[in-house]
Amino acid sequence: METDGNGSVFQTYVPKSLFGIVDVIAQFQSNIPQSYKVLPNGKIELQFLLEGSDVLDNKLAESSGNNSQFAYIFSATSKPHYPSFKKINMVLIIMSPIAAKILFGLPAKELKNNCIEPTFLKNSLNKIQDKLNTLSTFKERAWFLEKFLFQKIQEFSDAFMMSKLLKQIDILNRQENYSWQYTKVNLDHINFSKSHFHRLCNDWLGMSYYSHIQLQQFRNTAFSLNQSISLSNRTFDHNYYDQSHFIRKFKQFADMTPTAYIKAPKLEDQETLVLPFSE
Repeated sequence: METDGNGSVFQTYVPKSLFGIVDVIAQFQSNIPQSYKVLPNGKIELQFLLEGSDVLDNKLAESSGNNSQFAYIFSATSKPHYPSFKKINMVLIIMSPIAAKILFGLPAKELKNNCIEPTFLKNSLNKIQDKLNTLSTFKERAWFLEKFLFQKIQEFSDAFMMSKLLKQIDILNRQENYSWQYTKVNLDHINFSKSHFHRLCNDWLGMSYYSHIQLQQFRNTAFSLNQSISLSNRTFDHNYYDQSHFIRKFKQFADMTPTAYIKAPKLEDQETLVLPFSE
């Protein structure tokens, strides 16, 4: 359990049985009005608003997102989003985009940069939200969700193909002499045809493999930025062509310059890029 200076409580659980599909199950509680800017992580977030929540909005860039009394699915793979609330008690599941097909039968690309209420899908999750409200501790909620999601995976007919794709992406990401410059990505040794591989990535990652690489490049660069190292050094450390290219690509994902990002206050976290935000 972690508590920040404002009295907000953040609890996390990593479900080992869901490795590669679910990164973390978390619960965030705060009675203090707050707004954040969350930079893209290429994930799908399944959010359950428990009793006592008063959420004002969750915008994608300049577009207003949908509000829900219960649960909603959120995916911002190439744009920031801006959650804002008076008070919140939320259970959050951060998942690989492949979860879109497992849970909802949807290609991940249909959730890209989108926020939808699960009530519009045939597999409504509002009953799950009701169950979460009956459980008294975060540990009970996390274990319940892990069991529920594990059962969904067991029922998934394309589980073998999903596992094969994840392993292939992991191999590509670990290639020797790997370059973040997408023009140099070598797909010669994948176990799919190139066209089939790209089609699977669009369906299950919500983007092409090249876009996936650019997003990972941005995230690795953002985590490394600080006041002590010049932007020109970061440009070449992360294989951007030049400083102009670096700034342009960073703004594409962060909606702010690298210099502005360096100066902005941030929440300490090893997985997410979150900045307190005020309009």
